[in-house]
Amino acid sequence: MESAAVEHPASPTTECHPTKGGPIRRGDIQTPLDPLLYALDSIEHLANLEQIENIDPMHTTNYVNTFILVSPDCPVDVARVPEKPGTIATLQYEKLVGAPYAMTSNDLIFAVFSERNGIAEAEKPAARAKFFSKGQPCLRSSPLVKTFGWGVHHDEEGRIALYGLDTPEYRVFAAREDLARVPGMRSKRG
Repeated sequence: MESAAVEHPASPTTECHPTKGGPIRRGDIQTPLDPLLYALDSIEHLANLEQIENIDPMHTTNYVNTFILVSPDCPVDVARVPEKPGTIATLQYEKLVGAPYAMTSNDLIFAVFSERNGIAEAEKPAARAKFFSKGQPCLRSSPLVKTFGWGVHHDEEGRIALYGLDTPEYRVFAAREDLARVPGMRSKRG
């Protein structure tokens, strides 16, 4: 008996779950029947071994409906503009301040990486796939969040914008119950 061809999703993408603190998989279980259906689908797919490709999972730094708060040990009370040319903080700031909600965290982190490493436009798609084939630090570890006093809002589509610690918008996002609120990473242990 020949089994029908089954559309099977590529390897699930791992991402940091903003409210549960652990990795989740895209397409995670939505209903009580999903585990059984997914298992049956996987068994059918595995029965046809010649179709299986060695696909590396893509990691992501993107959050959705989340506000990254300034790190608890941030040394400033008022957001500062990074001024040293070519630093990660300056490049991130320049890319975000002029175009709020135009890019995702992944877009920003890779844009800064490619600019600092001189990656040619034609090489960017392959370089991006390689870059995200292993986990990358999310914006919780950005110097903007840890040192310069900027919070990062991720909207419902994962696009990001900066808000200074001293702004009314920052206070509104920090108080919103409908957003996951996560602190920036500390600069020092302890």
